[in-house]
Amino acid sequence: YEGPDPPLPSRSDRKPWVLDAGAGLGTAVHWLRTQTTKPVEVRGVEPSEVAVQSCPWRDLVDTGVLQLANLAAIPFADSTFDLVYSHEVLEHIPTGQVPRIASELVRVSRGRLLLIIAPRLAWADDPAMPHLHLTVMPRSWWDDRFAEAGCVPDLHVLNFMWWEPRSDGSLPWHPYPGDYKTPWIFAFRCHKNKDASQARVLAQGELAGEPR
Repeated sequence: YEGPDPPLPSRSDRKPWVLDAGAGLGTAVHWLRTQTTKPVEVRGVEPSEVAVQSCPWRDLVDTGVLQLANLAAIPFADSTFDLVYSHEVLEHIPTGQVPRIASELVRVSRGRLLLIIAPRLAWADDPAMPHLHLTVMPRSWWDDRFAEAGCVPDLHVLNFMWWEPRSDGSLPWHPYPGDYKTPWIFAFRCHKNKDASQARVLAQGELAGEPR
């Protein structure tokens, strides 16, 4: 992207701002911009040049709504986004880079993260030498990495998605039914000045009895 920098959000515009971190072809960015019932400002960052160049909605790239960017150096100011979202991206990151990227996601957020992280190898991965899902860890490991960045699980979101019964008696929504032991959805509230050890204790305590 070589055009002008996209404008930073004005807090007076009253619209929520969402970042799709690891936006791929921009599908979620396009959907949020065109299909939501309430106005929302969306930006996407994607580290793959091939993916950005393959985006079928060229206006997203031309206007800088979807940008080529390293997730360890997201080109937005602190506390820009009301929500930072990422869908099956972090498991592709080498393990040693996860803490830095977790800190970046927290830095550009206003304290809310919604992440979907695969807890298992990809179908094409060789267990002895995985090349797609490079970081396959249990839920507790991811909770600890985000605790180090000052985050605790958002139980309001997690409880809604996992356990609350519907008024019509249906089961709670879950993206992968029958797999409650390794749920893929992570929701965090982040307090950027919280001591990492305190955040980790809170994360472990708040999730006592929850799927780990």
